[in-house]
Amino acid sequence: MFKREYTVIWANLDPNRHMRHTAYNDYAAQVRLEFFREHGLDVNNMLRLGIGPILFREDTRFVREVHMNEQITATLQLSMSSTKLRTR
Repeated sequence: MFKREYTVIWANLDPNRHMRHTAYNDYAAQVRLEFFREHGLDVNNMLRLGIGPILFREDTRFVREVHMNEQITATLQLSMSSTKLRTR
């Protein structure tokens, strides 16, 4: 399990001062990019190789309300990977 901690910022809040729904997905995207970067495949390498991650499923579980300056943990579990590269 790959995980990262983040601090909730003002831009991620809704009018009720709770973290907005789409912000959860933004953090999920960030943890994915950090996973790839940590494993030697940063955005520049993906661009150079003409590849990118394919997301088939993303689950969000809302356990409680999250507010400004709180720490959240985003986790990533890789279920499948492939090294097949298509040629152009």
